[in-house]
Amino acid sequence: MNPDIIFRKLILLLAMLSASLPLSAIEFEVDGIYYSTIDSNAKVISGDKEYKDEVAIPEEVTYNGITYPVTSIGNSAFRGCSSLTSITIPNSVSSIGDYAFRSCSGLTSIEIPNSVTSIGYYAFQGCSSLHSLIFEDGEQKLFFGGKSVFEGCPLETGHLGRNIFESNSTNTLSPFANKSNLKNITIGNSVTSIREYAFQGCSGLTSITIPNSVTSIGLSAFYGCSSLTSITIPNSVTSIGAYAFQGCSALTSITIPNSVTYIHDEAFQGCSGLTSIEIPNSVTYIYDYAFRGCSALHSVIFEDGEQALYYGKSVFGDCPLETGHIGRNINYSSSFSYDSSLFSEKKTLTSITIGNSVTSIGDDAFSNCSGLTSITIGNSVTSIGGHAFSGCSSLTSISIPNSVTSIGYEAFLGCSSLTSITIGNSVTSISKSAFYDCSRLKSIEIPGSVTSIGDYAFSGCSGLHSLIFEDGEDELRAPYNMFEKSAYSYIYLGRTLANAKNDLYFNKKAISTFEFGENITSIQDNLFNGCTVNDLILSSGMQAIKPEGLPAGLESICLKSAAFNPVPDSFLRELRGINPETTLDIAANPDFNKFDHLSYKDDNKYYTTVIWNIPVDATGAYYSNDKGALIPDNQPCILKTGYSEWGIFHNGEDVTDRITSDEGYTIFPTSAHSKNRIDAFDNTTVREVALTAAGSLFNTLGLDQIQAAEGLVITGNINGTDVMTLNRMPKLKYLDLSGANIVAGGMTYRDNLKTTYNTIGSYFFYSLPNLIILKLPESITKIEDNAFEGCSALATLTIPGNCVSMGRSLFTGCYRLFKITFEPGEKNLVASGEVCAANTHEVYLSRNISYGRFTDSLSKLIIGEGTEKIEYSLVEPCKNLLELIIENGPLLSLTGMSTHNFPSCPLRDIYIGREIDMLFIDCAEIENVRINDGGIPDNCFSERKPLKSVEISGKSVIGSKAFQNCPALNNVIITGNNTIGAYAFSGCTKIANLTVTGENTLSEYAFSKCTGLNSVVIEGNNTLGVETFDNCYNLKELSISGNGTIGESCFSDCHELNDINLCGIGEYSFGKNAFTPYRYYITGKRRVTIDDLAAWCKLNFTNGASNPLAYNADLILNGETVTELVIPESIDKVKPYSFFGSSIKSLIVNDNVTSIGEFAFSESRLLQSAKLSNNISDISTGAFKACSALTSINIPDALPTINDETFSGCSSLPEIRIPETVNSIRNSAFYGCPELSEINIPDNVTSIGDNAFYDCSGASSVTFGNKIETIGKSAFERCSTVTEIKLPDSVTSLGNNVFKSCSALLKVSLSNTITKIPDGAFWDCSSLPAIIIPNSVITIGKNAFNGCTSLGSIEIPDKVTAIGDYSFRYCTSLKGIAFGKALKTIGVGSFEDCTSLQSVNIPNNVTYLGTEAFIRCQALTDAVLSDGMEEIYGSTFAGCSALESVQIGKNTKKIADNAFNDCAAINKIRSLNPVPPVITSEVFSSVDKNVCQLVVTKGNLVNYWLDPVWKEFLNMNDNLLALNPLPAMRYGDAPMDLSAYAPEGVTLNYESSDNSVARLEGTMLSVVGAGEATIGASYPEDGTPMEIIGQMRQLIIDKADLDVALEKETYEIVQGEALPAFGLTLSGLCYEDSASDIDELPSIVCEAENTDVPGEYAINLEGGADRNYNVHTKAAKLIIHEASGVENVSCDTDVKCYGHNGRLTVEGTPAGAIVNIYRFDGSLCHTAKSDGLTMTFEVAHDGFYIVTVNGKPYRLKI
Repeated sequence: MNPDIIFRKLILLLAMLSASLPLSAIEFEVDGIYYSTIDSNAKVISGDKEYKDEVAIPEEVTYNGITYPVTSIGNSAFRGCSSLTSITIPNSVSSIGDYAFRSCSGLTSIEIPNSVTSIGYYAFQGCSSLHSLIFEDGEQKLFFGGKSVFEGCPLETGHLGRNIFESNSTNTLSPFANKSNLKNITIGNSVTSIREYAFQGCSGLTSITIPNSVTSIGLSAFYGCSSLTSITIPNSVTSIGAYAFQGCSALTSITIPNSVTYIHDEAFQGCSGLTSIEIPNSVTYIYDYAFRGCSALHSVIFEDGEQALYYGKSVFGDCPLETGHIGRNINYSSSFSYDSSLFSEKKTLTSITIGNSVTSIGDDAFSNCSGLTSITIGNSVTSIGGHAFSGCSSLTSISIPNSVTSIGYEAFLGCSSLTSITIGNSVTSISKSAFYDCSRLKSIEIPGSVTSIGDYAFSGCSGLHSLIFEDGEDELRAPYNMFEKSAYSYIYLGRTLANAKNDLYFNKKAISTFEFGENITSIQDNLFNGCTVNDLILSSGMQAIKPEGLPAGLESICLKSAAFNPVPDSFLRELRGINPETTLDIAANPDFNKFDHLSYKDDNKYYTTVIWNIPVDATGAYYSNDKGALIPDNQPCILKTGYSEWGIFHNGEDVTDRITSDEGYTIFPTSAHSKNRIDAFDNTTVREVALTAAGSLFNTLGLDQIQAAEGLVITGNINGTDVMTLNRMPKLKYLDLSGANIVAGGMTYRDNLKTTYNTIGSYFFYSLPNLIILKLPESITKIEDNAFEGCSALATLTIPGNCVSMGRSLFTGCYRLFKITFEPGEKNLVASGEVCAANTHEVYLSRNISYGRFTDSLSKLIIGEGTEKIEYSLVEPCKNLLELIIENGPLLSLTGMSTHNFPSCPLRDIYIGREIDMLFIDCAEIENVRINDGGIPDNCFSERKPLKSVEISGKSVIGSKAFQNCPALNNVIITGNNTIGAYAFSGCTKIANLTVTGENTLSEYAFSKCTGLNSVVIEGNNTLGVETFDNCYNLKELSISGNGTIGESCFSDCHELNDINLCGIGEYSFGKNAFTPYRYYITGKRRVTIDDLAAWCKLNFTNGASNPLAYNADLILNGETVTELVIPESIDKVKPYSFFGSSIKSLIVNDNVTSIGEFAFSESRLLQSAKLSNNISDISTGAFKACSALTSINIPDALPTINDETFSGCSSLPEIRIPETVNSIRNSAFYGCPELSEINIPDNVTSIGDNAFYDCSGASSVTFGNKIETIGKSAFERCSTVTEIKLPDSVTSLGNNVFKSCSALLKVSLSNTITKIPDGAFWDCSSLPAIIIPNSVITIGKNAFNGCTSLGSIEIPDKVTAIGDYSFRYCTSLKGIAFGKALKTIGVGSFEDCTSLQSVNIPNNVTYLGTEAFIRCQALTDAVLSDGMEEIYGSTFAGCSALESVQIGKNTKKIADNAFNDCAAINKIRSLNPVPPVITSEVFSSVDKNVCQLVVTKGNLVNYWLDPVWKEFLNMNDNLLALNPLPAMRYGDAPMDLSAYAPEGVTLNYESSDNSVARLEGTMLSVVGAGEATIGASYPEDGTPMEIIGQMRQLIIDKADLDVALEKETYEIVQGEALPAFGLTLSGLCYEDSASDIDELPSIVCEAENTDVPGEYAINLEGGADRNYNVHTKAAKLIIHEASGVENVSCDTDVKCYGHNGRLTVEGTPAGAIVNIYRFDGSLCHTAKSDGLTMTFEVAHDGFYIVTVNGKPYRLKI
């Protein structure tokens, strides 16, 4: 014998000897319990019989005289024992194995003794009645196999008596995790920690008591315990783990003890019922998001203490905190990813107190707490950190205690409601931007203790009117930009300022009043660099001021003493005195004539100065004396004088008749503060002269008149001689030359100057210092240089329209020239210099001027119709322009600057009456804008901070962003037919009320982010654009009437909008999301008021959020809340979204309504009942979606379709009747209706859409009509109480997951016409015990039966070609599978964890078996693999620990390394492949190759011996023959030779089990009949017995097809004729069969019982059967044609007439009778003699005929 074989047999003998040693396990049964010994202990195992009723496991058991302690319960010991009701586990047991009690569905409670230290995987999985679980108290730790241990157990109560841990390193869930039925739990005193995930997802848990032994609460311990209302944490607990109480939404209170030092990430996140929390002073760390999403948390208290608290990111994120107390220092930890402080961004926080243990308020402490109105700072605080209160926009006042020494960077930035602040006198430094943008801060006092102020400290304090630097000895170091972007009404400077640059102290500041303290005697160099001051109050000791020392924009200087004038001569603006007397003294003093603007100010009120040269009575004056009067601004004052002979002029205007009348002359002083002058001259001195010749004025007047005349009117021509005469008239005050013409000639009038035609020459009026009124000749075309120099009293001047040229220095010395008018002209006026005087206040311009320029004194500019362009250079000097009026006219352009920016000036009031092309973004002080029929470009007034009022009227066009971000704008009125551009008023946060009337268009975002907007009124026919009022989150009231459109998201994020009045609304369309609030949250209860319900029903809404009723708003009709809605009779269609989200409770729809639009009543969560008209034929998508309170509704009988989501989310609906008229139920129609008790699908329904009845978990039954064809995806998913599904054969298609999670499903009958079991079709149908898959099925989809834990067996039909991935995964009760013949692929994980499966035989047609296909099939003992598989993939049978026998197909070429991992029980491998498959030593690494028998096909042993891996199998032989599978045959097939299916070269004997099916003669097999027979094969040779694979092969003989039909497809007869004889034809008979050989022929059934009624009738073949044939039948039809009607029949009743298809038949005529056929018109068609038989006549036309038989008439219709 071969030595190698001897060696192998010795090894095998040793293995057998070792197996016989007494260490081997013994299995035995005592008292009905089965055991297996392990060493000297006993383990409870499964036995031959199922455990039932009550079982008590003893602590020890005796067998064969030996006593064994019972220490463990083995794997699957009680698995599937559904009749087991009670189990007692003794204290001796230390371990419970995998699957030990799995699917013990009768077990109601379990007590785990404290001796148990480990529980295996899935130990109690599927114990569907297990309600109580007790872990006994004990010190020993318990390890368990994760969440799977109690998976599927509906635990309700429990006790946790000791610490439990996972048995592996991964964080699996605890036994109680996700037990939604768990209500009560107790924790024993041995438990020291509540571990991770301990009670996660226990949504039914209402109470829990934690003992004092517990020191920590672990990660996610109570996560998602949404019913837990309160919890007390004992003093022993030191840390609360991450997510510990996250999602405990019912938790209203919690007590955190003084022992807790750590609160970890998200510990209380989402505790939406928690209203207050107190953090003890023991807590040192609070980690990220600890209380985030506690949406009801209004109060938080940090107890007083000395120990600092450190915190993480967004601890109180999304908590609406309102009040708080901080009792100790809190800081963020550098170990956290810090993003904001503890209280920052808390917009709901209204008050906070800071305890006396707090020494500092940290950075960002309360930043952006926009609702904070009150804060109390303890007197222990020494510093306020950066951003501490930034963005606290509701904080109105704050007092900084005297303990504070420093105020940090941006500490109060953006506190826009802060109106007052008290800074303690201990503060020495105020940091950068400390009070930046405190826009309502009215005053600030910087104490004398402050020595430094940071950059931008008070920038943007646009409301800061008063700034006081208190008197102090120390120099104050203040940066130039500390008040950048700020404006002031008053600044008091009581000490010297200094900064690094020593300049630009008030750079770019606009200061109304600046006062120097009495100890300031000089103005610091550069003090006012870059700033403007309106009013400067000098100290009484102020020394002479250099011109460069004065600020820009200075309008007035107040002098406290008239004894010394420190004001430089260059100052030509307003002076005023410190008191009335001083003011009038200055006004009357000739030395101050150049200071034309003179006023007085007292108590913030201005008084205009009026001086006079004659006595005047000034009624209404504040103060008056013989020099003049002080008159209150903007109040009338009546002036009177009794001197009627005087000509009296007020600022150049002739007021003689009024001032000398009894009523007097009323003047209205303005804020311009120009010096008002009452100038008078004797009217008797006015001369009117008509010159007959140029140069004759001297002679005409005479010397006396020249010297005395005060007034002169000249007509005619004047030349140089006349001009010289005029300049010799020293008293001349009034000169009218409008009727004169200037001509050349005469004498030189000054320094060789002569006149030229139509020209005002140089120095033309040089010697007329008293001239007040001057009227120029209308004919002049040119005014030369210095023309008006010396006219120091000239008050007004008009430039005629013919003038086209103006020279330089025209108005030198014209200090009193108040107003100039430029009349319209056809040509441009070309100027060479200034076109007004240094003190001119008003210009009326009605023409184009080139190259000229106004002076900086101009305060009012009126642009008339004749002006079409303004050159930038003309208005650039207008640094003091206050008012601009642009009258109607053509487009007005600003030229000379590419940006079209109007030059910087203090413009306050603008009127625009036409389209303009200019911007005012450099005009920083505009307060009022009126636009009527005007048009302004984009960005025209954007970011004008002082702008307060805008009025738009007429037909104006406002460009985009025209008024964007004007923070002081509070009054906007829009009337007329205007177009408001995009973002026009966006960011104007002070607009409180807005009224829009007319036919206006408000473009997109026009008023977005107007956060101060409180009310909006829209009247008329208006169009509102996209997001017009977006982010107006303080908008509370809205009124809309008329017709129009509201754009998409128009009022989005207006979550305070609670009052909406739509009374008077007409045809309106509401765009998508028009009323979507911020995060879909509305503060308070919204009310929508209407006065016409029918009008409301006609509104057009685009989606739910476009309807203001959304989010459960109340509908108010004529003052009453609509809860019972009745659709008006005038409405025939309920439009889409009409009542979306409303608060109605009942609904009645009138009979006129025929349709309900999409989502019409969706989200009406209070709606309980609805009565619909039966005339409704269309209910559109989502009409009643999410009506969660709806309990009663009728579906109209006229409805053909139930549309998508129609009743989705009607979670209270208990029943529904679907009318017979319905033919389609569409997607999600009844999604989430868990209260539906039953579902009845009527007969006419042909399709059910995706998710149609998803989660109808209360429906216990579903019935289907007989016409249903398609059922969509997830249509009945989660219908968890349905027990039976019976599908009619009309069903041809099922969608994925169609019956997924129907966990109570017990019985299923599928349609015989479906071809696929779709993906997930019965996934998690855990109660389904069996199912018959129809023979029509070709494919079984992925996860089709995954989790069907009760499924015991399955038969795969013969037509199935593919089983999808995971299709039978977790079918833990599945014991057997019968695969069909056509199967080719078995997918990945198809039978994974089918732990009861015992054997598997893969058909030879299978070419692909997926990875993990049978992984962990732990009961599998035998596996026969397909010959068609070339490779066995990874993990295919891994973990099949009971697998003993494996057969490898003859074409398998490769086996993956881990295909048979952990299959240690394999003891026999058969390989049919002559060539050894490629393997590595890893493939069968767990198999004992010394014991395992490897059997290969005969003659191929050497191939395996020579293989380097296969040769490791020592027990190898080739005693194997493989009989190939037999093909399927059909009745009628020819005989088959069986030798073709035997191994090559082998002769076998054969026999048939049923000769009526198959008959054998040698190796030839003949078909006898249809059916199944077993063909046996045997090996005839003597010697070594051979194992024959397939020695019993099943042979299936299919039936042949037999077609049976009628002889004709259509039979036709005439009404009244006898029924024809019907005959059959047979097609498909085999062999020599005939009709007589058929067991049962089909019966002929005709629908027509007789031939009396014409029509078309079916002729059906019913029945028919045969053992060898599939009988197929085909119907025919019978047509009975209408026969002729017979009228006026004679008494001869034997004659009958019939007519059809152009043929007329006459029966019953006697032989020899004459038969005539006539048309109805009387014409003869046929005549014949009867032979007594039936007579037939052909006729050519349809119609009526007359038949006469021997003269008797009959009428027929053909």
